Amino acid sequence: MKKCETVFWVLLAGVLALVGAATAEDGPHGTFKFKTVVVPKALQTSIYGINNSGAMVGYYINEMGAIHGLLLVNGEVTNIDDPNSAFGTEAINVNSSGTIVGEYITDAEGDVAGFSYQNGQFRDVQPVNGIPAIACLESFASGINDSGEIVGNCNLDGVVHGYLWNGAEYTLLDYPGANDFTLAWGINNAGLVTLQWIDSNGNYEGATYDSVTQEYSAPINVPGAAETYIHSINNTGDIVFSCYDASGNSYGAVMIGQEFYTFSDPHGPTYTRPDGINDALDIVGRFEVTGGKFEKGFEAAIRNGKGEGERRLPGNSSAATGATGVAKSAPTLHPTSSRMLSEN
Repeated sequence: MKKCETVFWVLLAGVLALVGAATAEDGPHGTFKFKTVVVPKALQTSIYGINNSGAMVGYYINEMGAIHGLLLVNGEVTNIDDPNSAFGTEAINVNSSGTIVGEYITDAEGDVAGFSYQNGQFRDVQPVNGIPAIACLESFASGINDSGEIVGNCNLDGVVHGYLWNGAEYTLLDYPGANDFTLAWGINNAGLVTLQWIDSNGNYEGATYDSVTQEYSAPINVPGAAETYIHSINNTGDIVFSCYDASGNSYGAVMIGQEFYTFSDPHGPTYTRPDGINDALDIVGRFEVTGGKFEKGFEAAIRNGKGEGERRLPGNSSAATGATGVAKSAPTLHPTSSRMLSEN
């Protein structure tokens, strides 16, 4: 099972170029470590979110084709399976207290509904109040901050709206000028929400919504990308992206401070799809080897020293040598003002 929402333009295949507030020429050099994350005996492992404690969430497909939500803490796998579904669960994000949000499959056609999970308890998450006699045709929850605010999307009669749940009420989010599609993906502790939206030409673009000022940002797109898919945002405002290039290949990108930088997992040079980022700039996502049929998860981080190679979860006796990229400064791709995230 592939998720088709993310694909990307590459500047440095197999290499992450990262820099903070300094100019590109003055950027730091270091080692970027990729670790492959594979559930033992699973056909597919897809990682979507990571919190500041390093807990990761996603889903895996077992040998029988069953889809299980996944929580990974210190190498230990816990299934996250919503009891309302006989078809599968996919965990998408997790906050610092361990509350998980995601979607469960409601029928054989693949329709989904949102959920949150905390302390062994599942709860449905979908906006219905304030919309008399209308409920979402389908929805999911994709982001949660440490205050428990949740974002996601809701399909109402063919129009996809983003939403924000603050614990008391839902707010529907529709990017100005969007063509019947706005999807809220991530939210940080400051209440800044990342939005995917479709423009009048049918292309995906990115933006943010400030829940404090109730303002939408200007479009945020990775330079050179055919389409940009914005994903998670951390508490310092760093954002991870994926998008298509002109040839249909998928790569990752991260916006740190005022700069965009692109990367790919060395094992998936034409199919790398990052989704999650934490405050330590640990990034998680999925890749697929060229010619492969199933995704594998990855965890990546900027650290000093050599790469540590692939990471396989307990129970898998096979070993492999991982690839190591070099994180180094790159030419400035798209200088932006830090105010970009709060402009109209």
